[in-house]
Amino acid sequence: LKSFRRIINEAINDQIFPFEKNPFHRFKIKWESAEKNFLTEDELAAFERYPIKEGTVREIHKDIFVFACYAGGLRVSDIFRLKWLYFNGTHITTSTKKTGSQISIKLPKKALAIIEKYRNENQSSGDFIFPILDPDDDVVNDKRLFKKINSKNSLANKNLKIIAKKVGIEKHISFHTSRHTWATRALSKGMKIHHVSKLLGHASVKTTEVYAKIVNKDLDDAMDVFDD
Repeated sequence: LKSFRRIINEAINDQIFPFEKNPFHRFKIKWESAEKNFLTEDELAAFERYPIKEGTVREIHKDIFVFACYAGGLRVSDIFRLKWLYFNGTHITTSTKKTGSQISIKLPKKALAIIEKYRNENQSSGDFIFPILDPDDDVVNDKRLFKKINSKNSLANKNLKIIAKKVGIEKHISFHTSRHTWATRALSKGMKIHHVSKLLGHASVKTTEVYAKIVNKDLDDAMDVFDD
């Protein structure tokens, strides 16, 4: 339904469909909460330890996934578009593609180690940090760039599923799992929900509360040991 709505809105903008006949004036999309899969500490550790041949695309996909699990749960589109000029040695400062919000994230040691792995002498500040997109992709129009990012993300998701299977993770894994993983880990480690919401780039803390419910459920399940 979201796709149909977008097509109709674009047709209206291009003046090939009448505004007054837009069915979404009368029909509102109802949202349902989707299941948010995330990695536990042990699963993330197993994912990190899995050995991959250096210099392969699969290694890059593994690195950026782990990076996102530590770097504030950045969306895949934002990570693909990260440039060296957004990194000052300790923090990543960027504007998120989805919401346009400006965020500054202090990177923990593991995220810093991954970034430094991709530094070389021939780079300029305008180069992408991770070698996913081509240098000239930054000048293409938004629709072409969005399409290319989606294509690159699809390949990344395939490789992430392969790695997950190799280390015995049976959950449905995609790149977005890293975002859920970071959020649940942050809350379970005691980070305030308002801070988590800010770093995730959420417009409202209510959007972030779903992660708090996940963490609370895990705590409830942990207390069941006293009934055994």
